[in-house]
Amino acid sequence: MTLFTLLIVMALERVVAKTKTLHIATLAQWYFSKATSFISKPKENEDSSADANIFIMLLIATIPTVAVWILVEHLPGILVFFLYLLLLWICLGCPVTRQTYKRYLQAANREDFEACSLYSEKFGNEGGDLTNVGKQLVLVNYRQYASVIIFYVILGLPGMVFYSLCKEWYLAKKEQAQPKLDVDTIEPLPDDSNLIYQHSNAEEKEISEEKVIFILDWLPSRITAFGFLLVGHFSKGFPAWLNTFLNPNISAYDVLTEVAKSSEELTVSDNPQLHEPLQMVKLVKRNIIFLLMAVSVLTLAGVLS
Repeated sequence: MTLFTLLIVMALERVVAKTKTLHIATLAQWYFSKATSFISKPKENEDSSADANIFIMLLIATIPTVAVWILVEHLPGILVFFLYLLLLWICLGCPVTRQTYKRYLQAANREDFEACSLYSEKFGNEGGDLTNVGKQLVLVNYRQYASVIIFYVILGLPGMVFYSLCKEWYLAKKEQAQPKLDVDTIEPLPDDSNLIYQHSNAEEKEISEEKVIFILDWLPSRITAFGFLLVGHFSKGFPAWLNTFLNPNISAYDVLTEVAKSSEELTVSDNPQLHEPLQMVKLVKRNIIFLLMAVSVLTLAGVLS
């Protein structure tokens, strides 16, 4: 069922336009707002500890995971099949990012680099640095496709749901932490020490949640990076992959971007803002095909059902 459901959902995604409403990001935001309303908030000037933030994150992600596990165990087979299809459809891909990426390419074609920078920020390219667009697209593809597929194959539907909720929680908190200032309404704080305290506490919360994502991403990121070797230049990418594999403290972003850049030979172009992202996207697309082929081999070998 693992391979069959993956192939169906991946094929449907190519021919059917997925709405934003049925994506994990939208549904997770609604669920987080409802779930956190039942959790008592700290009083003014009193912030929860890093351990408490991790506990809340894991608790909110675990409840739907347990519910999905119960449904998989007790529903009739035909209903479980449709449950697999529905949750895979919700968790895989990102329609908003895909539309933004298309607009980025259109802007790059007409050499509107200011628009390129703005579009790139919308899919997570902090600061809008156009030299990092290709790397960011590698990470986006990993978050929305490769990691979800790997968790689904290894830990089944409950594991995929757990990872997807933790990922969306982390991304939502990271987005909230980004400064959104209106220069016309900024007022000076009466006490600079209070600003320092609030900034330090915000960083502590982000780091606490980042630790969970770091642990969850450790193995899938290295599996994905190994796929880059097999679908790209193995001899050039293997030293980078080996270096990242032997260093357990390297983040998923660094693992993926270093190996991807080494595995894909970037040719010189008059428009690198267009050419490099296209090459990186071709690499990650080949890697997704490789992951599907690996799942099919494991299925034929009887390792997966």
